[in-house]
Amino acid sequence: RARVISLQAMMRRYMVREKLWKSMTPGQRRRSKLFRRYLALNPGAAGEPGEYDSEEERMAEEERARQAKLRATKEEQEKQRRENQRKLEEEERERQKEEDEERQRLEEERLRLESEAEEKKKEEERQRLAKACQEAAVEERKKAEEARLAVEQQWQEEKAALQ
Repeated sequence: RARVISLQAMMRRYMVREKLWKSMTPGQRRRSKLFRRYLALNPGAAGEPGEYDSEEERMAEEERARQAKLRATKEEQEKQRRENQRKLEEEERERQKEEDEERQRLEEERLRLESEAEEKKKEEERQRLAKACQEAAVEERKKAEEARLAVEQQWQEEKAALQ
């Protein structure tokens, strides 16, 4: 029984919609909220695209189409602008990254060269100190030899005086 009632209700709704559809002009069908979903699923079902109730409706439809096209063009331009902006930002980040890497590499090179120069100075200082130590040692040996010779000569003189 419930099935029969449900089926009858579906048939009544269908018949009412069919009668409304046949009584409407294509422009009214397009504007109708009742057929909105059906027309969205079946474009062109309301009638021929050039079929309008009046000249105002035709002009309004043309204006809507023009506005939609303009909106789509503006959206596409905005999308393109955002894409270009994103690319520019990406290129700027990449360039900045490369500059930072180059700056870091140059800084490391500068530090390495300074370190090498410092090491070279230290090595020269060590060599100079080693040479000074050698000279001092030679000078000390000479003084020691002179002192030994002086002591030996004095001893010889004292020995000669004793004899």
